[in-house]
Amino acid sequence: MFKILFLFCFCVVVKSQECTHTGNGQKGRCVNMKDCPTAVRDLKFKIYPQICSFNGSSKIPNICCLEEAKNVTAILGPDAKISNSDDQGLCSLFVSDAPYYSKKPKNVPETSKAWNKCLEYQAKIKLPCKNGTKEFAPYCGRREQLIVGGGGIDAEKDEYPHMALLTYGKEFMTSVFGCGGSLISEKYVLTAGHCSATAKGVPVSFAVFGLLRSEEMHRSPEGNIRGVQRIIRHPEHKPPATYHDIALLELNREIIFSPSIRPACLQVEDVFEQRAYASGWGLLGYRQSNANVLQNIPLWRVTDEDCKAKYLTHRTFKDGLDNATQICYGDDGLVRDTCSGDSGGPLQVRNENVFCTHLILGVTSFGKFRCGQIGTPGVYTKVPHYVPWIESVVWP
Repeated sequence: MFKILFLFCFCVVVKSQECTHTGNGQKGRCVNMKDCPTAVRDLKFKIYPQICSFNGSSKIPNICCLEEAKNVTAILGPDAKISNSDDQGLCSLFVSDAPYYSKKPKNVPETSKAWNKCLEYQAKIKLPCKNGTKEFAPYCGRREQLIVGGGGIDAEKDEYPHMALLTYGKEFMTSVFGCGGSLISEKYVLTAGHCSATAKGVPVSFAVFGLLRSEEMHRSPEGNIRGVQRIIRHPEHKPPATYHDIALLELNREIIFSPSIRPACLQVEDVFEQRAYASGWGLLGYRQSNANVLQNIPLWRVTDEDCKAKYLTHRTFKDGLDNATQICYGDDGLVRDTCSGDSGGPLQVRNENVFCTHLILGVTSFGKFRCGQIGTPGVYTKVPHYVPWIESVVWP
């Protein structure tokens, strides 16, 4: 997972209250930067906003915000009630009789198991609290600070509560890190098909949850560690071919959900955001070391045509890019890429339809041998295509 090596800033001043971002044509509104969480977050990745104006002597500008600034109350909806129950320092996100905030995507049927499970898991969320006041950040999105520089792509503790670190070896204390994965239910992890075993045939053995620093994996609490009871590769995944590179890991015991460990939702519609985020403990660059702190990095969608031009057919990719099952995301002109060790981890966005959850769009599959080449995207397994198969295994 690459750190950002240099920066580039191009700002256009726009004076109107409504604005159109010159880079992507999206509509937005000019607001004070501190009121636009996504713009504040972008600064950590050295993605600079389009400036509308400067507000008097303030050094914080008004910028073109591409999403409506919302506080927690607005996100939850006017009728939602916040639970005041305190259960050993944890409060439910909602009281049981309150409608939780959700907006079903228009093309998702009411009978969708993945969608309904997403709502079910959201209803079980508990957060740290005191006297009924809950801590929403980083569990439901980071409380962004106006800080520029310093890299800005180390994840925060508990920011990605679905993230799993996968290890290989018969005994946990001597097992080694190899891939990432995502918790999607009480007993299943989603990962890449090629993460089911090492190149030497050692099967994936353990999953560690609630982890920020990989160096601490062998010191994780026992409750955060699960053995892999069963490996279910997609039936059409035929190594060394890179197609249908997706697998499910059945854990030996169910996970007890907590603020630090809880599932992500699955993207059901075949619709993909222009920008998504990958996370993992993989290499920080070609021939560099693995990340100690969990990394997350923004990536941009690349057209199928441009991706096909980058990946010629070969023995493991004999039919070229399969548009139905694979998608490409890459950099924006800076060095941003996933790398060896990031495989199996999620390509994700914050779930705009279900508050306080992440939405998995893809699974990190493969890229060029020399990762981090500007203009060369990575290839990700499309999750929506495999939702029926996932449902048949995880929620039969």
